[in-house]
Amino acid sequence: SCPRSFARPGRLEQHIAVSHEGQTLFPCPQCPRSFTAAGNLNRHIRAVHFRILRYFCPICAYGYYTKSDLSDHISRIHKLD
Repeated sequence: SCPRSFARPGRLEQHIAVSHEGQTLFPCPQCPRSFTAAGNLNRHIRAVHFRILRYFCPICAYGYYTKSDLSDHISRIHKLD
């Protein structure tokens, strides 16, 4: 029995399917990858298939597909936190 609770009924079913049954609910229509959340699938499609740069370094203007990649760049290259 899982101790998790959810405000929306559909979230419980999704949690059980993904966390307890190992299902992936959002397959990519362009490659074999699949994801447990729609947002992760959308981010994948933008970054991998559409190659859309959405985040730009305010110091050097280098572009990244994800906010976390930009944060890593700023920490690593510009030595800022």
